This record gives sequence, C-alpha cells and structure tokens, in this order.
Amino acid sequence: MFFLYMTLSILCIGSLSRDVFLPYENIAILDTPEDTLAKQKMLFEVGAKYRAKDRYDAPGGCAANVSQGLARLGVDASLFANVGNDHLGETLLEEVRGEGVDTSPVCRVDGKKTDLGIIVVDKETGERTIFYNRDANESFSFPPEVFTEKGAVFVSGLYGDWRANIRDVARLAGENDCTLFYNPSASNIEDDAECVWEVAKKCEGVFLNKDEAMELLLRLHERNVLGGDFDKHRVEDEKYLATFLGAHLGVKFAVITDGARGAWAYDRSRDAVHFRSGHSVERVADATGAGDAFTSGFLASFLLGHSIETSLAWGIANATNVIRFYGAKEGLLRKDAMEGAA
Repeated sequence: MFFLYMTLSILCIGSLSRDVFLPYENIAILDTPEDTLAKQKMLFEVGAKYRAKDRYDAPGGCAANVSQGLARLGVDASLFANVGNDHLGETLLEEVRGEGVDTSPVCRVDGKKTDLGIIVVDKETGERTIFYNRDANESFSFPPEVFTEKGAVFVSGLYGDWRANIRDVARLAGENDCTLFYNPSASNIEDDAECVWEVAKKCEGVFLNKDEAMELLLRLHERNVLGGDFDKHRVEDEKYLATFLGAHLGVKFAVITDGARGAWAYDRSRDAVHFRSGHSVERVADATGAGDAFTSGFLASFLLGHSIETSLAWGIANATNVIRFYGAKEGLLRKDAMEGAA
C-alpha cells in the first residue's frame, strides 16, 4: 500500500513538529570537558529577556526530516507520525506534502496539540539548544495495517509508550519481510538501552551520533548485557564504536556521526570501517538538521545500490548543505545537485 522496496520506496516512522528558530549573537558557552556526554553548555541569565532580531520556522521531527530528504533524492517516501487535529498540524502536512512525501498515513489526534519546538541557535557556531513540547506524538500508537507489503522502513526515536511501539514496528517489519533501518533517540537510550539493543539487532542498518553510541554501549556494559567483549576504555574511539556495533548487532552497516568531524560506517560486506570527514563551511547557520540530512543522504544512496563509501559521501554532502540554512529542510539537496556535490 505505501511502499515497494524494488521501486525505492520507504515508510518513515516517528515524529512531525513545527520548529521555530531563534538565532542569537554572543551566547555564553561554558566548557565542561569533564562531562563526557555534554562537553559544552549554553548559559542564560535567570530573569533576563533576550531579543531575537529574526526568526525562522520549518517542519521538524526526525522521521519528517528524513522523509523530505529522501523525497528530494528520488526515493518514494511516506510518513507515519501524529499531529493534532488543528491548524498547525494541517499547515505542516501541506508543507511536507509539497516536498513530495506521502502524508496519508499521518494520524490526526483529537484533543492533542501538534508538537512544537523552540530552537535557540548560537549565530557564531551554529550550535543550538532545543526546548520542545511534545503532545500529539506522546499519544503515538502504531497500527498494524500500515505494513501491507514487503518494503523498506525507517524508524526514529518514538514517544509515548515507545517500548511497545518500537517492538510492534520491529515485529511487524519482520512478519511482512520489510527491511528495517533504525535511528534511536537519546531519550530512548536513556530510558531503556536494552530495548533499543533488542530492536537494533533486527535491523539492516543503524544510525547513531557518537554521544548516543557511547551512552548505549556504556549503559549495556553496566548491565552486563555485552559480556566481556566490550572495552570501555576505547569508548571514545569512533572506529571501535562502529566496529563493535556492526559486529555485535549483525547489521549490514552501523553509522557513527560526530558533527563537523565526519562519519564512520561499519561495512559488513567488507568487515571494515569507512570514514568520511566533514566538509569545511565558511559559516554554519544552524546545526539542527545535520544528523537527519546525513541520514537521508546516506539512506537514499544505499537504497539506490551504491557502496557504503558513496553513501557516506552523500550523507556528508547533504548535512554540509543543510547547516548553511536555518531548519532541517531548506538546504536538503536534490538528486542532480547531490551527484555533483558528493
């Protein structure tokens, strides 16, 4: 009904929100190198008012961002997420449909508000802090009828009763011979790393940023899930992280991203880790959509049958262009531009 893997179609499952961006100059940044998982923090004066000289808004949510990126690269993408039965939800759906994404699976939830994010951006670096209200997607539940044909599925971090939902997605994907790709959220890893690990083992490919990969493996190590194989002293080694994840999950690829430093991908077909450095950008407007843009670029290339090395190049090119703009959509590359940029 929604997708056929042979025709490069994929269903993206996760969240959809309206994101509002407030760029500021001269934000105070506190370096905290002793905090392995949060090495810098933004500082704001209690009781102060901060005037933003401009603002921008765009669709947000990992699954929505990835679906739009895939559509621009020639993949037939559908989106399953929740919105409120409100004007904000309708305008969001209209905008996502305008990118060529099939939004017919999206669920409108009565009595709930469409999700909203406020992103404070440091104009000097493009780094950001996100404040969000999640309402409609906290009511997320996954209907079995979405899986009606063999195909590809991308699932991001889920909300509400996320454990039951992600297990349902994995089970139904298996029962319907769907190829599953997974990008778990930091909050899901923090809540239940073992559930994330369980689902990741059923996937063909996984995407994690470095902090997420470190936290996932450290939490599993503390619970003795990994046995004696894991060396916690190598947890900051990206190649080790990618290799360990790929080998122990049994996936075709395991990707670790680390912002401007680049990305590492374990390639099961060669039992090797490939690396692609980030491209130099004169001015970063906003880093918010970089990870999702990378994922859509990498995944589109993979679905088109390209190598892991080429998929890394597509991911980096897409992420590099997105960070030149505010929001996760405006800088997404189309296929003709991608082939010249990667």
